[in-house]
Amino acid sequence: MLLNQTQPIEPLDMIQLSRTKYEQLTELNSLFSSIIKNIDVIETRYKSVPVAIQLDREISRLNKQLIADEITNRAEMVPDYYLNELKTLLNA
Repeated sequence: MLLNQTQPIEPLDMIQLSRTKYEQLTELNSLFSSIIKNIDVIETRYKSVPVAIQLDREISRLNKQLIADEITNRAEMVPDYYLNELKTLLNA
């Protein structure tokens, strides 16, 4: 192999997983933004404040779930050794 030739470096599965999660979050945020822009139209046409409140609650619930999922995914990336050390320190 020549010195100036390099092999492409494949991203780690964990990094790819994070990118996939990021793409999902970006797509959902875009969808939520579109929905929020249409809330004014809904309120104007139907004077339905309860619909907007319900939609806001659902968006909040989904965002909390996405955050919880991301925390879980990041925790799964930490080696067990470090988690055990952390548990030991917390229990001391």
